[in-house]
Amino acid sequence: MKPVVITEYERFYYADDGNTEYRQGSGWHVPRRLLERLQAFDNAYALKHRGVTVFDWSARGYVKATNHVGVIQVPGLMVEILPKIDTPASRAENERLAQENLLYMLAFTRRVPLLERDLASLSRQNMPLLDALISIFVERLITELLRGLDHAYVHREENLTCLKGKLLIPQQISRNAVHRERAFVGYDDFVADTWLNRIIKAACRRLPGMTSLSHLQKRLRETLTLLDDVSEREIGRHDFDRVHLTRNNERFRPLLEFCRLVLCDESPTAAMGKRQTFSLLFPMEKLFEEFIAAFICRHAAYFGLERACIHVQARGREKPLLLRDDGSHRFRLKPDIVIERSPHEVQLIIDTKWKHLKTSDEDVNNGVAQSDIYQLYAYSHRYHSSHNVLLFPRVSGVPRRSLRLIGADGEAQTKCIHIEFIDLHRNMRQEAQKLKEELSEIINRTAHGVS
Repeated sequence: MKPVVITEYERFYYADDGNTEYRQGSGWHVPRRLLERLQAFDNAYALKHRGVTVFDWSARGYVKATNHVGVIQVPGLMVEILPKIDTPASRAENERLAQENLLYMLAFTRRVPLLERDLASLSRQNMPLLDALISIFVERLITELLRGLDHAYVHREENLTCLKGKLLIPQQISRNAVHRERAFVGYDDFVADTWLNRIIKAACRRLPGMTSLSHLQKRLRETLTLLDDVSEREIGRHDFDRVHLTRNNERFRPLLEFCRLVLCDESPTAAMGKRQTFSLLFPMEKLFEEFIAAFICRHAAYFGLERACIHVQARGREKPLLLRDDGSHRFRLKPDIVIERSPHEVQLIIDTKWKHLKTSDEDVNNGVAQSDIYQLYAYSHRYHSSHNVLLFPRVSGVPRRSLRLIGADGEAQTKCIHIEFIDLHRNMRQEAQKLKEELSEIINRTAHGVS
């Protein structure tokens, strides 16, 4: 199935004629009956996500994507939502770049079982996002299965014609008093029929229906052959708790997490006959936050930082904003990244914002929300942080700036809120060094109060 490919906040339109979606003029046109299925999916999704929807359905003639990226499949329609990339290249080139960057961010944050070295081969294949993820999953899975299936010892008690394991005397006396040719024994059997393998097999049963590429379907059938000795089960969310990862099967962890997304993701799975709904969705602002945090942590030495002094989501460094009369805390503050100079002495706070800012001609504040400034003000006050950064994706024509806080006396303080930008409108995997250089400049400049 060829997907409808759009970017965040892009529209696609109702088409009352025809049976399939098509691209024309201002964007994609999708038959109304397919959009009704998509809306049913979105309504069910909102029920599980506190009213948050993937699309805005308020307009009469079109549907608008929100800030989610990923893929949604409903009967007869697949929608691929990519991050918005502002480059002068053609739409096809922008879509390819956006998909590569999305996969890079998902791999870097370990949201999918994808190694960064896999991305080079994927970029040459030029396939839809879901097919790309399935391709990486099945190739890694076959590699691991050929290294050896997960095995575990299972205790069995049976009445056999040979002695195996330990003879169970009470059962032998009660059952085989007149059958001396038999032995009631207990033994441990080393088998591949483990919950880990059952979950993987269930995922491999479901995945062929999610791709139309024959070579992927063939590879998935090969995995089922390798898992032939594993029983087939209906897998629920609780079954993942039965899996015990050890040093011997830890290599399957990324594959297990992908199986979790396939078999019991947070999105609704609505059956329509034998056709199913599937989604793999990520809020872009959360993914951006995780990516920047992971990137800074991995390259801490390059930035001149101690890894132990970087606290993601203020882990271990949360602070309350308010106290009630009974002494209980309210409104806990959790900055995205807290960088300390020494234990409990904050050097820099970074809060990421996935937002397309405006030029100064469009808005004197460039579209920076008051709530974001208030949030950084609270961080600065409670963490005694002199330098606090709002980090946005770069937008052409929008300059970085530093804003000084005003004290109770009306005078400017030494504390600052810095509006900074990182350029994500390029191939982030191939130009990772430039990304490091940019972040290094931002960290060193703002941490030392250099304008």
